[in-house]
Amino acid sequence: MKVAPKSRVAWSAATWPSPNLHTPEPEQPPNEDSKHEGSKTKEIWPLMLLWVFMAVFTILYAVFIYRTLLSGDPGIGSLLPSASDTNLAVSILSQVFANVVDMLLTGVFDVLRWQLAARFAGISATTFFQLSSSTQWIPVFFLTITKLSGGDRAEFVYYFKETAERMPVFAGSGVPLDEALLALVPASYIGVFFVSWIPTLLDVPKYAVSMPTAGCGDNCTSVFLPGGIETTRKLAPYLNMTLLEGGAFRDSETIQIHNAPGILLRFDALPPSFDFDRALECHLYGQHLNDTLQVCIRPVNGSLAVGWAACPTPLYQTASCTANTTWLANPLPKRVLMTRYKQYATTAYNGLDFSILNVSPTSPAVPETLDATIYLAIWSKIFHPPDPTSNTSPNENDIAVTNALTYAATWLLRLYDDVFPDDAHTPLSHLRNFLAIPQQFMVTCLQFANYSVPAGLKEWEGRFALPDDMQTTAVRGRSTTRFLALGWVVWVYIASAGVVVVGVGGVILGMVVRREGIPGSSGFVEVDLAARFQDTRGDGEGDGLRAMRELGRVGELRTAVSSSFGVARELRRRRIRVVSVSAADGRQGASTGYELFAFREGLKTEHIGDNAGENNSELDVLERADTEGTRVASPRVIKGTGW
Repeated sequence: MKVAPKSRVAWSAATWPSPNLHTPEPEQPPNEDSKHEGSKTKEIWPLMLLWVFMAVFTILYAVFIYRTLLSGDPGIGSLLPSASDTNLAVSILSQVFANVVDMLLTGVFDVLRWQLAARFAGISATTFFQLSSSTQWIPVFFLTITKLSGGDRAEFVYYFKETAERMPVFAGSGVPLDEALLALVPASYIGVFFVSWIPTLLDVPKYAVSMPTAGCGDNCTSVFLPGGIETTRKLAPYLNMTLLEGGAFRDSETIQIHNAPGILLRFDALPPSFDFDRALECHLYGQHLNDTLQVCIRPVNGSLAVGWAACPTPLYQTASCTANTTWLANPLPKRVLMTRYKQYATTAYNGLDFSILNVSPTSPAVPETLDATIYLAIWSKIFHPPDPTSNTSPNENDIAVTNALTYAATWLLRLYDDVFPDDAHTPLSHLRNFLAIPQQFMVTCLQFANYSVPAGLKEWEGRFALPDDMQTTAVRGRSTTRFLALGWVVWVYIASAGVVVVGVGGVILGMVVRREGIPGSSGFVEVDLAARFQDTRGDGEGDGLRAMRELGRVGELRTAVSSSFGVARELRRRRIRVVSVSAADGRQGASTGYELFAFREGLKTEHIGDNAGENNSELDVLERADTEGTRVASPRVIKGTGW
């Protein structure tokens, strides 16, 4: 008997059993069908359980993302999580869903390829290997589904739910600066506001919130001043009844002011070439204290360019600020261009600390012209002490506050010049606060003048009414920030998940109704392949590993292995078939197993046996056999150059 030369053994030869193997006639053991049904049930049952879990999980998850990411009514006060918690939950659950789908699909495809290989026609080798769980196209594919639920396709949206009746109030800001009005307010009152808020005003969430504006990018800051809860007044003839009187808003979770006017301030950096006319546009304050604050101001197309500087420390320590004025010509690095806009907005405040929670603009921003003369009047009032020669006797409070404010402003400037010279941001922040204080608290001055007009000025009483557009409503309620997704993203995500669930369920159902058996799996792809490969050893005791090694020696595959497309091209005419066979000794009642055979479509073969050398052109080298439970004869050994 001739056998194939060892040097010519390739995978096709390695997968055919030796002619020395006993080939019993097919017969049908009485319990064979039940064995195959049991094998099929064993393999499909875990997949069905996992599919049921995935279906239930998908339904619940779809309801969750609809309620939290899309529903028009967020249900404030219910179990709706916060925006950050929703973002975290969606990220985690999407990963869980993708991994469950990955597990189920890899399991289903692995079982499906073995069942398809059990058909008489077998399965394409390309399809057989691509359906293996060792390939990574399935996890990569489901990254798309996970990505659809990502936070980059969602935004944070604020929701408010009223819990009480609305109250009519005066609220907002936007009161124009009025020099005549400022004359009625004591300098000490105004000075205290400047001393208190120069370091921090625009960083305090009770009064200010950053608001992006068109064209405001690098070297630009835009801040919205909605007024604040403390400047809100109940609607009454006199403006001395605050919102926090009477208990209507006591212990409120959220207080919302509807459609009130606010001020949008934009601060831009001035170009390096910009400079002030030091003789006409710069003003000096504090000389009476042997300390000097230089403030320069210039109108620019309705905006104000402002810069400031303080007497340097060496001159201040030697009391030479007034005598030595050479420093006044130095460049002003602390300078900014301020532009004012009026804009209406609905603002929600925290009921505990009155910090701004959310601002929803209700109108476009309208630019308003800033008047430099009013700022000069304010600075003259707060930095110049009363003239002793005037008819008005000096007020000790005004003098004390004026001196304190002058020293505080110059001390801050010298501090950052001497100790923190590399910090260019904080001194600019102080300058922005310095300019924003009149804008924020002019409404406070108007309220003060309204209910404290001196007896001799009763005829002015009607002049100090708040503008009509400040009449609005306030209401208490509950609020939350919601993580809201784009509608089409949510529906595509839910539809994709539904298609996957239904599709996988259909594949599982199809495997259940098919007649072909399913080989039992160890759970390890490599072990299953090694155990099911036929070997070429005549004693039938081979472990199948040699046959797997022979795969790497196939010339065409060795050439194409550098490219997955090349391997697929070489495998496209190869087919895989699994058949159920009895034990090699042919004993009656021996247990049935599964073995894997491979063949090439259209390969010319020649039988190896007593008539070796006789050429044949049989395209189907597998004996036709019923693989649904019968023992089959091993395919005839072929001799060829490989697959």
